[in-house]
Amino acid sequence: MNTIYFGSGYYGIRDAARGYFGKEPEELSDGEAVLLAGLPNAPSVYGSNICSSLTGRRTRQVADQMAACGMLSRQEAEKLCADIGDFVTEKREKTEYDGTR
Repeated sequence: MNTIYFGSGYYGIRDAARGYFGKEPEELSDGEAVLLAGLPNAPSVYGSNICSSLTGRRTRQVADQMAACGMLSRQEAEKLCADIGDFVTEKREKTEYDGTR
């Protein structure tokens, strides 16, 4: 995991957790971890704008697959997606306000 590219210049889970969320990997919420799990599939697409609808859809795909494999219940998957939706909305509003990413 430490050499996987997560987009936006972040290699490895530690860099991605710090860069996208300002946290250490062990501090990530389950939703944040699921979001990061989906980034290596197409990091230039999903990681270039963490608050895009594409990233949200990818996070839902990952959560749905985890539920289909029995790693999460359907309710847990829905909650993770809702939590990430709240994060994306908050991040998008902040970005629009101060011009950062």
